[in-house]
Amino acid sequence: MKKFKLFILGILLSSTAFAERYPIEMEYGFLDGCIANNKKMVDYCVCALKEIEKDYTAQEFIRFYEKNPKGFKKKIIKEILPRCIDKLNLD
Repeated sequence: MKKFKLFILGILLSSTAFAERYPIEMEYGFLDGCIANNKKMVDYCVCALKEIEKDYTAQEFIRFYEKNPKGFKKKIIKEILPRCIDKLNLD
C-alpha cells in the first residue's frame, strides 16, 4: 500500500495546477483519508484535492476546518466534489 500511496503522490506532483499547492504532508493526509484503501477513488480524490487547492489556500482550509469542521465538510461536498463526479470509478 505504501508504494501505491507514493505512486499517487507522484501523479499529483507531476501534474500542474494553477493554484497554490498545499504542503506535501497536507496533500498526503487528504489523499490517504480520501482513498481509504479503495483504489477506485484515486482519480476522484486527486481531482478533489486540486479543486480544493484552487478555491482555498492551505491557511484558509485549516482555518475554516478548525472553526467549523462539519460545516466546512458539507460546503466542500456540496460545492467542490460535484466538479469531480466524472472521475468517480464505480465499476
